[in-house]
Amino acid sequence: NNCPLLQSLDVTSSRSVTDKSIPALLNCKHLKEVKLYRTSVSADGYKELLSVLPRIQDIGRCDEFGNVLEKFREENLKTLGLKALLCRDMTIEHFNLLIKYCPNLVHISVFHDERIADLTILSSLVHLKELKIMNCDFFTDKVNELLRLRGDNLTWLHLEHVEEIDLHALTLISKFCPKLKSLTLYNCELLQHASISLSGLNYKPFFYLERLLCVADCALNHLEFLLTYCVNIRFIQLGSSTGICDRIMYKILTANSMKYLEELKILYSQDLSMQTVKLLMTHCTELRILSELESWEGISADELKDFKEFIKTNNINLDVRPTLSY
Repeated sequence: NNCPLLQSLDVTSSRSVTDKSIPALLNCKHLKEVKLYRTSVSADGYKELLSVLPRIQDIGRCDEFGNVLEKFREENLKTLGLKALLCRDMTIEHFNLLIKYCPNLVHISVFHDERIADLTILSSLVHLKELKIMNCDFFTDKVNELLRLRGDNLTWLHLEHVEEIDLHALTLISKFCPKLKSLTLYNCELLQHASISLSGLNYKPFFYLERLLCVADCALNHLEFLLTYCVNIRFIQLGSSTGICDRIMYKILTANSMKYLEELKILYSQDLSMQTVKLLMTHCTELRILSELESWEGISADELKDFKEFIKTNNINLDVRPTLSY
């Protein structure tokens, strides 16, 4: 009763929050976001909360959501207003219930269960704009087909522990998701297969892409494709095992000056040197953050010291402070 206008509540990992807390929450008629992950709230508690408070749009991560949906089916309850959801341990039956009771989902994060052989079922979520998929195979589990069917509406895509990604898969992502603004490839298996021809493309790959995070072992042609066409990129983070080098950076920046790039973070390179730094300074006129230079083995301690002094002396608006500890 003390917070009738409350719209957002996060009590994650508060085990003392139980189903006995639900009646108090039901007084918060304006609640839009409630995070109850790792609390002691049961599927029945979630069911009561969601059925009584129709304004709730985001419940964060809920590993029991499949059981919650079963409760809705048993009582023949109305559809939910949920727009964001993180879930796992969902069966194909649960996904069918999800589509029935949560038709307005805009964001979904799914930990793939091996019992589900076809992820195209998610294509029935017609309002979907943000998709995170973990623990699956790009072609075997038909992620490619899901993107073909629903990718045209996606602006945000996060693939984590996804295998079978090769250059062909990357071209499909770029083709099926033309409006993509953010792409994350995290601990994915990027395969080096026979190269495919990229000449004569009848579309502009990654034209609207603004954020790219790639933390994965990959071939240089993967990086070249990802970075050559994203002319509107603003943020890039590459992990420690991408193999990026001066030669590829020169080739990429020659084709794409990245004139809107604001932040570049490359966690490690055995080859990158001041040559790439100078190219970035020349081409990327909006660059404001260039971090982790300490882990570019092509740059000596003296070179880095001189560069920092050059920035200071010339009053250049560029932050080169590391974000990691060295």
